[in-house]
Amino acid sequence: MKIFFPILMILVFSSCKNDGKNRVEKKIFIVSKFNIDIEKHHQKTLAKNPELSKIKEIKLYDYPKGGINFIFLKDGSIFYHQEELLTFVCGNGLENLKPINRTLSEDSLHQIQLREIYNFLKEKSADKELKNNWARLHHLSFSFENDTIKNFDIHKLLKDIDSLGYQSYNVRRIAPFESEALKITKNKKTSKLFCSLCFTLQSF
Repeated sequence: MKIFFPILMILVFSSCKNDGKNRVEKKIFIVSKFNIDIEKHHQKTLAKNPELSKIKEIKLYDYPKGGINFIFLKDGSIFYHQEELLTFVCGNGLENLKPINRTLSEDSLHQIQLREIYNFLKEKSADKELKNNWARLHHLSFSFENDTIKNFDIHKLLKDIDSLGYQSYNVRRIAPFESEALKITKNKKTSKLFCSLCFTLQSF
């Protein structure tokens, strides 16, 4: 019995350690892997439905965009901005269109916490402006500064928003135009903080 108890404790500890490791691995989100898996699924769908390959994808913008665009930074901060989406495009010669280079004003950026996103999107889901002509919610966009995400549970986030009816979204790395807008935003915040500090020091 004295020998069995230490062995049992080792087995229990090992099991708990492995469970913890598995939970961490499930929480880790890799942007490139996610998109590779999406592309594999897309190719399988095309193989089963060859007629779908005749429908050409038209890229209207240099980077995908959503009705609401979230930006996740490596320092743990999250921003979002909203954009108007085209519900449909009709006419000939669309395949000759050149993608529009997107721009972003720093004034359009709003900071948000991860825990606030679900309720924010739940409230927005009732907004008519976020729906297309068929009363379907516009798709969302999630961009990330890093390829591997460890400090946010993105798997859970995507699962939660799917339950709200947002069943269309894209996941990608952060774009240069987003980085530029964020840089200006952060510089403005730093300047305001510095001015506030100077004013405080002058008050003494």
